[in-house]
Amino acid sequence: MIKKKILAIVYRKRNDKEEILALRQNDKDEIQQSVGLYVITGGVEEDESLTEAVKREIEEETGMKNIINIQDLNTVYEYKHPAEGNYLCQEHCFAVLVDEDVIQLNDEHTEYKWLAPEDFTREIYWYSDKSALSKLLNKFIRVDYN
Repeated sequence: MIKKKILAIVYRKRNDKEEILALRQNDKDEIQQSVGLYVITGGVEEDESLTEAVKREIEEETGMKNIINIQDLNTVYEYKHPAEGNYLCQEHCFAVLVDEDVIQLNDEHTEYKWLAPEDFTREIYWYSDKSALSKLLNKFIRVDYN
């Protein structure tokens, strides 16, 4: 069985600079709690499009509704995750521009940070090559992350 998921790199523009949202997982998630900051991820529900899942997950996890643009990054990560019953997960990646200052975290997270791109690539937990992440962000958000 394949489980379809989304990964949303949420960013905003403030004073002509981009800031990327990073979230800390709460201690209820035994697998992810201790490894650092994350982006928004979640499962795609039956009869839901990928972009609908992105919007729903952002609202559920942060309360944010003012989404300006959703950009498909044309990248899909495949992995097996113990919390997902070792099913194959396909995580579709998106960059999402928002215009929000107020965030209300749900119980999945304990804190959030808006980070400059160079800090984001250094601090985020990323299970793949961070240089590839930088290139991906540079291509779609169009800022220099190095």
